[in-house]
Amino acid sequence: MARLAARLAARGGARRAVRRAESAEGRRGRVVRVQCGSPSSLEPPRALAPRCACQAYSMVQMRAVMRALAAPPVAPAGAPPPVSSSGPALRASARSRMGSAMGVLALWALAVAPALLGLQQCVFARLLHIPCPGCGLTRAMHLLLEGRIDASLRMHPLAIPLVAAVAALALSTVTAALTRGSPFDLTRTVHGRAALVFLALAYGASLGLWVLRFCGAFGGPVPV
Repeated sequence: MARLAARLAARGGARRAVRRAESAEGRRGRVVRVQCGSPSSLEPPRALAPRCACQAYSMVQMRAVMRALAAPPVAPAGAPPPVSSSGPALRASARSRMGSAMGVLALWALAVAPALLGLQQCVFARLLHIPCPGCGLTRAMHLLLEGRIDASLRMHPLAIPLVAAVAALALSTVTAALTRGSPFDLTRTVHGRAALVFLALAYGASLGLWVLRFCGAFGGPVPV
């Protein structure tokens, strides 16, 4: 009888130990399921579920890293639009930019052609019979091309800076159209902004010279 009682006690203790182990495993599984993002489910984990919270966190971090790598890159502000790496699209984009640059160059050629041919007339001088700040510029450049430097400086001392500023602006617009597709994008480049500043300074100096000539300096106003 004593041996039978001892055997029954040992079996009961083993069963209680198994129940305690199963209960602890179920609680650990529920904790892992809650930390993985399903707090409403209190069922024990399946066979392939993570065994501890560290594994659950590792899986969540791995999913976040995979989503970040799969996301497309974001271009910074002010950057030019991305160009497709495919051959036909790249060639079409290059042809479009080349056509835009050639169009801008043609417009500049039409703008300066009358001055180069001596056909340009100042509307300001014809209407008001007084020279404008740019009057004498074309004649000064013609005198400079003939080698008469003194006469060119007397006609317009700022002829060379003004022509250089306009040439820099024209080059910047053509370059912007060729590289970015639009001449109005010259403000996004360093040389484009520098050309605009140079042009503003040159025209400001020309306006100051025009006022001083009306005051009797530099030989007086340019004849019209």
